[in-house]
Amino acid sequence: MGITLQNIKVFAVGANQFTGSIPISISNASNLDSLTLGQNKLFGKVPSLEKLNKMRILLLTYNYLGSGGANDLSFLCSLTNATNLIKLGINANSFEGKLPRCISNFSTNLINLYLDNNKIFGNIPIGIGNLISLESLTMWKNRLSGTVPFEIGKLQKLRELALNNNSFIGNIPSSLGNLTALLELYLLKNNLQGTIPLSLSQCQNVIFMSLANNNLSGTIFPQVLGLSFSLLSLDLSANQFNGALPMEVGNFINLGYLDISENMLFGKIPTSLGSCVKLESLNMRGNLFQGVIPSSLESLRGLQILDLSNNNLSGNIPRFLERFDILQLLNLSYNHFEGEVPTKGVYKNSSATLIMGNSKLCGGMPKMKLPATDAFSSTNLIGVGSFGSVYRGVLDQDRGTIAIKVLTACSGVDYQGHDFKALVYEFMSNGNLDEWLHPIARTNEALEEQKNLNLLQRLNIAIDVANALDYLHHQCHTPIVHCDLKPSNVLLDDDMIGHVGDFGLARFLREAPKDSSTNQSSSIGLRGTIGYAPPEYGMGNEVSTYGDIYSYGILLLEMFTGKRPTDNMFKDSLNFHEFAKANLPE
Repeated sequence: MGITLQNIKVFAVGANQFTGSIPISISNASNLDSLTLGQNKLFGKVPSLEKLNKMRILLLTYNYLGSGGANDLSFLCSLTNATNLIKLGINANSFEGKLPRCISNFSTNLINLYLDNNKIFGNIPIGIGNLISLESLTMWKNRLSGTVPFEIGKLQKLRELALNNNSFIGNIPSSLGNLTALLELYLLKNNLQGTIPLSLSQCQNVIFMSLANNNLSGTIFPQVLGLSFSLLSLDLSANQFNGALPMEVGNFINLGYLDISENMLFGKIPTSLGSCVKLESLNMRGNLFQGVIPSSLESLRGLQILDLSNNNLSGNIPRFLERFDILQLLNLSYNHFEGEVPTKGVYKNSSATLIMGNSKLCGGMPKMKLPATDAFSSTNLIGVGSFGSVYRGVLDQDRGTIAIKVLTACSGVDYQGHDFKALVYEFMSNGNLDEWLHPIARTNEALEEQKNLNLLQRLNIAIDVANALDYLHHQCHTPIVHCDLKPSNVLLDDDMIGHVGDFGLARFLREAPKDSSTNQSSSIGLRGTIGYAPPEYGMGNEVSTYGDIYSYGILLLEMFTGKRPTDNMFKDSLNFHEFAKANLPE
């Protein structure tokens, strides 16, 4: 390219299917202003780019670049001649090697530097403070170590700092308080220690902050929780914080996500939390909180997740939670609650309400007579999941076979006076689709007919699943997104009719405001199963019916190719879609 197109200024071929290595001749295109090669299948070593001194934008993101050698990143030093460079992205590749010190000599005009999702190791050079125009610095998910340099505090235009998923040690530098333009701070999943510096309270514009999964300790200072009215997400989970949660937490009136779980916080739940009326997820699990759930939390009507499990809370379970219409998970397990369990609203959903480990609770589900399961013998055990065990049973009325899911929660009693809670389902005699697509021979089934689906059966099951999705997405009063469509969640009855099951991750779709973007994001995390969940869920996007359609497409490919999307054969340049295209030609 550099030989025949020496005067080219912009070369943008991102989001295609180009393979091979970047040609050495590209360095001859000395007039290049912008080179965008992202989202292809390029691999190998990146050649020297020292002649491209007019370069402003270089994006090599989402490829397979890197040879695994110590000199993978040597080309970065050739970019120090590009004095007008404003955007550099090499993230989501296979670059290895030590982070070179020469990055400190990049153009002082550099605004965006994306190095994340590689295998880069070493320390961040202290000269990083020279890049005074930086607004985005992302180095997350590498193998970087050492301390977070104090000099980062010189980057006063920085809006995004993402150093998470590395091996940084030492304290959070107090100089981060100088980053008054900062919007996003991600330091989670490192080995940082010490306290949260008081200087962080100067970062009044932060909207996303995560310091989770470190070794941070001490109290959470009221000054830090005076951060900003604009904070949307705060994650301090899995550290060693102690002391009381300050009343100042109520200052976060725009907060949508708060996770302080797995610490050593104690005292009462602050009544001021009731001021955080935009909260969607509140996780205080695994601390030492005591006292009652404050009545002020009644104002948190937008909660979808409330986890107060594994604390020392007591008193009655509040009835106001019955009126939380969109609450999808209520976990009050392993506390000291007492009295009667409410029966309306979320409390009616046994898979959404967890209250085990509270020995003084009573009531809830009415008494019921157990169907015949041979006293829940292990011989009738069908399967075990996170919410309980499933047994085969027989109803007294018509001797029909059923499936009984015994939940590990306390809110009812059986005929012997024992705590008991269960759901009764139609028994699916032919198991799930995964067992038919990928049969495993068992010694006690040696004489049984080998499981095999013919083409017509596969087609009919695919139609059954499509009809189920149509019902969930278009026929329900409130559309429902399944969020975890995969073969093991497609159950087959006596007539080999497919039924979509397991709605543990399902979401109701509320009507979005007319002025909202269709590309909303969520900080709650990934939903679904790897291989079947759409890529945008992994980037924090809100669930949608399109996500189920993506999962359905993967399921179809698996049904008609016999391969799982996570099969070991799908690596390097071969993916599931290309395999299907080659084996199922039009």
